[in-house]
Amino acid sequence: MPSQSVRLASSITGSLPELAVAVGIPAWGGTLTRQPRGRDAAIPPAAVDQGDGTSTFTPPGASVFWVFNNATGFIEKSCTSPTTCTAVYLRLLAGFVNYATGPAQPLPADAETPTSAAFALDVAVAATDPAPLTVACFKDQQPHYVAYFCAVPVDPLAGSKWSGRSYLTGGTLSVATSAADASASRHRVCRYTPVRGCHPAVGSVIWGAAGSTASCTGASPTPNRKMSNAEHPLDYLDLTQSLVNQNFLVIPAGDGTTAFSCPADDTATPLLQGNTWDHQPSS
Repeated sequence: MPSQSVRLASSITGSLPELAVAVGIPAWGGTLTRQPRGRDAAIPPAAVDQGDGTSTFTPPGASVFWVFNNATGFIEKSCTSPTTCTAVYLRLLAGFVNYATGPAQPLPADAETPTSAAFALDVAVAATDPAPLTVACFKDQQPHYVAYFCAVPVDPLAGSKWSGRSYLTGGTLSVATSAADASASRHRVCRYTPVRGCHPAVGSVIWGAAGSTASCTGASPTPNRKMSNAEHPLDYLDLTQSLVNQNFLVIPAGDGTTAFSCPADDTATPLLQGNTWDHQPSS
């Protein structure tokens, strides 16, 4: 009797909720352009593949569901039922809000594995180009993080792009008045981004290898690259694609005496990129 073997093949799709707090590990997508199922990496893992080149996803708390194009990651329909849909031109902006709200200055390790309890807040988008637009954002509140999903309208006759800024608001969030604000009852919003000490515009040269921390100044032989929309700038510019992993960290403004700062990357974990910088206030 010839020898026989059994090969069990599987592919892991989506992501575990725990990865939302280990923000150095992409929650979904990352630098990949495709999920194992052949879909664009920006499509939420929970979206249901329809087998016709599209996937459907119901944002948390929404009365509609979105229809994604599997190849592009664009939202092409908004539906109230399987037979009642409206054609739309929307780009997803999504990520996680994490919390490091202990009484002491948050450390780099706290940025990479934040474990503080989440409190209520909202995510909003101020889209400034081609015109001020109403952006629908939805959130999934979990014990230690908030997942958010925003659908930003674009005009196909104007390049299908948008510019603007996302920010945290509402709930019990109270943003610090300045970098020097040391109030223990207010908060500082940090964004996960590779650059500290400045706010490079999209397209500006930043110094540092791809995937690593970077600075606004440098010289050869240090590698350099251009700041991209995917690297979570203060302001998005001419954004045409859907973006995920646009993550935030909420920390206290201070301890009542000393103002806290957004934590840097943890050099003890080189495979995780946990650098953060000021987002609210932005200086």
